[in-house]
Amino acid sequence: MICDICGENNAVIHLHQKQENGETSLNLCEKCAHENGLEMGPGGDADVAKILEKLSMFSQGITRKDLNVVCDKCGTTLAEVKKSGTVGCSHCYDMFREHIEKYIAGTLDKALYSVSDKKEPPMREPMSEDAYRNMLEKQMQEAVAVEDYENAAVLRDKIRAISK
Repeated sequence: MICDICGENNAVIHLHQKQENGETSLNLCEKCAHENGLEMGPGGDADVAKILEKLSMFSQGITRKDLNVVCDKCGTTLAEVKKSGTVGCSHCYDMFREHIEKYIAGTLDKALYSVSDKKEPPMREPMSEDAYRNMLEKQMQEAVAVEDYENAAVLRDKIRAISK
């Protein structure tokens, strides 16, 4: 199995996390695990809390390098932008342009894919002319009751237009 981060080396660490909305897995080579802070604790024991935190970050597309990419105007990190989906200032758009464009492209691909799978929503039956006129008259009476004469005049004109 190949490393999910570098895409080059054989993965030696395989992490799987089951969540309510599915399962997240991450396969890392030794180099990428070390670079992203996934190291074994003293005596070869794994720090499970740290590993789960890192797995959560990876599932959001956040790597250790993202923590070091910082907007020089507001101090927002790329990791914060990826996690929250918002930028800190207008300069962040220039600073993180490449990453934002990749995110938008990926989001559009997912949206287009999911839209094509959905059925058309049921259409409402068209309203009859009498029902439409009655609705407008009721709205006009309500507008007059609250002394909204401008809206009442617009509704009156609509009623006259369909009555012709």
